[in-house]
Amino acid sequence: MPSYEGAFSANSSSVGEEAGSKEIVLAIETCPFPECQKKCGRFQELERHIYERHLPPHLYCEQPGCNLTSSRFYLLKSHRADNHPGVPMPGQHAITIYDAKVLAKQVRTKEIGIEQAVHEACSLFEEKAKQMGKLGIWRNGLQLEAS
Repeated sequence: MPSYEGAFSANSSSVGEEAGSKEIVLAIETCPFPECQKKCGRFQELERHIYERHLPPHLYCEQPGCNLTSSRFYLLKSHRADNHPGVPMPGQHAITIYDAKVLAKQVRTKEIGIEQAVHEACSLFEEKAKQMGKLGIWRNGLQLEAS
């Protein structure tokens, strides 16, 4: 696993500008992952970027015989409509491998380091894969997403 030491040197900046009597504030946050310079105007966008691009998939299709994992709900929903028509979509909890949103927030707020977040996400992903009997199948997704 690559070392992410010193990854939080990325900048976050604010710019204030008077517009009449209202102040407009623009906050830019840069992704803390090394080699990634993605800039986001809102913290929610940065968190979504982190769990969609830098952590292993956190959603899965729970249909028997299906091996899809994803980090994007809309892709899972589209997959379900195309491959499992007529089967109702379960609640978010029923299709969640681990809580990627919490880890992404902790990375963004520097509560935990990148290496710790990636390690925890990978561990939770593998634990769920073992539980579902899909470790060998899902592991390919883990390597693709986390690298």
